[in-house]
Order: sequence, then C-alpha cells, then structure tokens
Amino acid sequence: MPGIAPVLAAEQPLRVRLLCAHGQVRRVDAAWRRLPVEQLWIGQPAQAIEPVLQRTLTICVQAHIGAARQAVRAAGHMPDAKDATRTNDAAIRLEAARDTLRRWLLDYPRAFGGSSGGAWPAAALPGWKGIRDAAALAAYCRAYIFGMAARNWLALDETALNDWIAAQATLPAQWLARGLAPPLRRQPPPAAASLLAWANAHALELLRGDTPAPAPPHALFDVRPAGRDLPSVLLLHRMRQLARACIDDADAQAQGGLACGDIGIGWARTARGLLLHLARVEQGRVCAYRILPPTLWNAAPGGILTGALQGLAAGDAARCTEQLLLLLDPCAPFTLTLADEAAQNNGGIRRA
Repeated sequence: MPGIAPVLAAEQPLRVRLLCAHGQVRRVDAAWRRLPVEQLWIGQPAQAIEPVLQRTLTICVQAHIGAARQAVRAAGHMPDAKDATRTNDAAIRLEAARDTLRRWLLDYPRAFGGSSGGAWPAAALPGWKGIRDAAALAAYCRAYIFGMAARNWLALDETALNDWIAAQATLPAQWLARGLAPPLRRQPPPAAASLLAWANAHALELLRGDTPAPAPPHALFDVRPAGRDLPSVLLLHRMRQLARACIDDADAQAQGGLACGDIGIGWARTARGLLLHLARVEQGRVCAYRILPPTLWNAAPGGILTGALQGLAAGDAARCTEQLLLLLDPCAPFTLTLADEAAQNNGGIRRA
C-alpha cells in the first residue's frame, strides 16, 4: 500500500441540491459518496487499517483511528487496551475541539451576520494554533468562548445561562443574543439521536451498504432543546462539547466498540457527531468494512437538514444552507446547487 495518495481517501464534499418552486424550497437532495479507503482493506491484515488511515484521511483522523481500532477489536472479540484507549480519548476530544473552533474563527462571523456578526479579538486566531492539550484548550476557551472556567459554564442553570447570553461578554454569547440564522428559527430542535443503538440493530445491512429506514435524523448526541430554537440549540450543543473537552474528564468516553455477532462496531465522538466503523474479520484479515461518518446522517433523507430547509424562501436558501451546515457539520466541505422547478441550474456556491 505504499503508493496510496491522500486524495484517494479524503472525504468527498457533501453535495446539496435545492429544488425551488414558487419562491420556496420544495425538495432537498443531499448526496455523500462512500470513502474509497474502505475497499483498500479487503483481504488485508486487520492491523493494516490504522497506518492507512494515518496516511490517507484529512478529516477527524484521530477519531477514525479510534473507531477503527474499536471495530477490529470488537470483530475479533479482543480485550480493550485500556491505557491506549484513554490516551486516544484525549486526542479525539482535542481534535474535535480544534476542528470546531477553526470553523468558528474562520466562518462564523461572516456566515452569521456579515459586518454585524462581530469580530474575534486579534489574538484569537494565532492563539488557536497553540492549542496542543486540554490545559491550553481550557485557557483559550476561558478567554474567548465562555469568559469563565469551562466547568463553571457547564454548571449554569437555565436562568444563569440566559444571563450569560444577555451579558454578551464573548462573541458566541453575542451570536446567541442577536439570533442565529433567523429563517431557521421556526424549525423545532431535534431530540437526541440513538444512532449507536440503531446501528447495532441494523449492523448487517449497514455493513453491506444498505441504509435501512427510518434512520435517526442526525448524528449528534446529548441535544438539549430546553425551549430554544434550532440554531441556538446546535450552537449550545457545540459549546457543551467544547467545555467537556476542556475538563478532559478521563471517565467521559470519546470512543468505544461493541460486537454484533461477528460484526464489530467502533464509534468515536467527533465535532460533527457520532462516527461509526463496521468491520468483519476472518482469520486475521478484513473481509468487509464500512465507514459511516456523521455527515451521512446529518444530511440523510427525512433528517434534520431536509426538515429545516424545506419550505424556506428561495432567497434565503443558499445562506441558510451554509449556516445550517456550519452548525451541524463544521468539518466537511460541501457544494450547493439551486435549481428551479424545471431543474434548470440557476447558480451555486461551494465551501471547501
């Protein structure tokens, strides 16, 4: 496998096509292509998976490595290496936090308000580059995200959280106070998704490439509506994950695995939600493998993306799609096409 190039396995853009008629979005089509790296492992020794991932993937690398380890371990009914898992847990949490913050720094001020969206302090972007461990992350988030220790922010009750938002001491608090993505605010927030339980129930179908319906509407976890609108719920969800990464709780699992007969399911918590790897191993070699990234669920037919965009005014469609994808899926690139009722392409945008 020495000749594998990174472009072969890099995640493909999510392709979103909005069909508009009579000034409204009538249909949302979202397509994501499977990772070709899955096919490279068929017939290879199980231990070959990790080095290929390190050399080929560019998004959520530590999470993919953790999920792959867990899937192969579960498929072979091997004991978990507790010390290695704890070390990789910390790496997965830090990776997810850095990925989240990178998009917040680069895209959010423009996407959520333009010139009125506020600006980060001058030291915020160069400071992000210095986040190399949980302590550095905690210091960064205290300065720029929470305005207090992450543990104290997590302990805020609903009244105190509203007071924190009203004070607007940090840019995320200002976004929440001003209102994120107003056309999306009519959409009710989702319930937490039981994606892992659903995958366990449909492991064989998923491994062979099917996607049974109905599937969970998204790949997020620990979603707390608490009477708020969809954009605010999604942003607060990201903030809670950041706060937990700052604490670096050794008891908070960032990855895990379970055996479903002879199929191993490995999972990892990423910035986008729950990442799944499914594997079958026979005599030490991979005979079937599938990767299910959070993007697949977040853009699934009948899921959260479709429900939020359906019925939007056509003039808001491009901006709201970008905003929603930033809130749902802060790592993956996407392409967007707008079409009229006759499927005539009227233009599009792309975020890389």
